[in-house]
Amino acid sequence: MEDNKGESREDRQPKSNNQQGRLGDAEFVANLSHELRTPLNAIVGFSQLLNQQLKHLPDQQESVQMIEQAGRHLWELIDQLIDLVKIEGGVSPLNMEPIDIYSLLKECINLVNLAAKDKQIDLFFTPSTDPIYAMADRLRLRQIILNLLSNAIKYNVEGGEVHIAANGMEDNITISIVDSGIGIASHQQQNVFKPFQRLGAQFSDIEGTGLGLSISKELVELMAGEIGFTSQEFEGSRFYLKLLPANVEGRKGENAPVKKVIALSDPAIKQNLKLLYIEDNPVNIRYMKMLLEEFAGLELTTASTGEAGLEQVKLCQPDIILLDMRLPDMHGLDVLAKLTEDSKHSAKVYAVSADALPAQIERAMRAGIDGYITKPIDIKRLQQVLVA
Repeated sequence: MEDNKGESREDRQPKSNNQQGRLGDAEFVANLSHELRTPLNAIVGFSQLLNQQLKHLPDQQESVQMIEQAGRHLWELIDQLIDLVKIEGGVSPLNMEPIDIYSLLKECINLVNLAAKDKQIDLFFTPSTDPIYAMADRLRLRQIILNLLSNAIKYNVEGGEVHIAANGMEDNITISIVDSGIGIASHQQQNVFKPFQRLGAQFSDIEGTGLGLSISKELVELMAGEIGFTSQEFEGSRFYLKLLPANVEGRKGENAPVKKVIALSDPAIKQNLKLLYIEDNPVNIRYMKMLLEEFAGLELTTASTGEAGLEQVKLCQPDIILLDMRLPDMHGLDVLAKLTEDSKHSAKVYAVSADALPAQIERAMRAGIDGYITKPIDIKRLQQVLVA
């Protein structure tokens, strides 16, 4: 790898979390994330609702849009600050495994496709017929790739291009993302991976926190990899990742064409749908009620404890259960376990929670939850649950 001359492959094995120091523990980070996200759910959520209601009052609507924008910026900043705490404190251990790079890249491209279309940016990615595998933590590598793709779109010009490529060599796997955007001035390039450095973008209307690349660098180095870039002002940038290759003889790739993403601009909500929302926070309950008012044919029942929710399942027989994870009498997964024991229960169960750490989501998915919606609630994500 570049800048690692003289190092053997063994020297570049992933660092243990013990080497990173313990600046905090998992419980502290989980509680911090939960407590910060909970009020943000009300700020962002009610701003979205007000924005829809003030279409006939453009001045007031613009003010509400600013509140929502500031809330979303704070949301992103909180997530990324917590990421730094987790990385530096060794709270989130790596799960190193062979990763099908082409499959992961296609997944990430699907997720940013709508943002690219909004800016009329073309994404180009043509995998080879032979798969390539790297040793990495899948969740973290996905986070890094999404950050690089998002930057390539945000800092591009309208009508621009982004080219994504991956190549496998004996010593490393290289992923490159090339954009036709505004580029990075030479005098600013030394600050690219420093936290809170936005390289002049703080004076533009481009949103960001200045933490994404700093976090990406930390994560790549934990995986014994390398991240770098080349750039020329007004001509675009190329960011690249280099990762350790994985030996996966006999595995077949999944190099199917990238799926087209369809926007949920006018979702077809199921008719006569019964929802049960198990949530103890009255502000969150009020927000959910107001949010669902615009959908005809929905019947919403609420319960403020796990036991009350289980009783309501028997009484109203819901089609969908929206379940908070932190209830006053029991954990949401305990509620799920009791529902699973009930042979008469047939509802889909979705977590709706401010517990948004990857380990918390993974634990819920392993327990059998049908989906996980983090707070602040993304309206489009909730619509996906309700769409026929």
